[in-house]
Amino acid sequence: MVLVERKLETAIAQEMPDSIGIMFDGWSTGSTYYVSAYAIYVVEDSPRRVLLAFAPLLEENDFGADAHITFITETLAVFESDLTVFDSLLVTIAPPTRP
Repeated sequence: MVLVERKLETAIAQEMPDSIGIMFDGWSTGSTYYVSAYAIYVVEDSPRRVLLAFAPLLEENDFGADAHITFITETLAVFESDLTVFDSLLVTIAPPTRP
């Protein structure tokens, strides 16, 4: 399964242009807060919305902006990219529900 993951990450990294939009959303279930991150871009006049990550935040007790920035920075590093690729940002955040 790890080989499939690496091949997919490589294919996405090769397809992603130098400038992208990013969309992410956060929600919780039970005591776990999850975040999804999508790259938004166009390839040959065809829009793409590619799921880059779906996981709990790295710091499970920190729901602040810095924790989200760390999450997206670490996610982009997997695709050999960084925060300089942002052309636009769309965020949907609901406050986490705590048990």
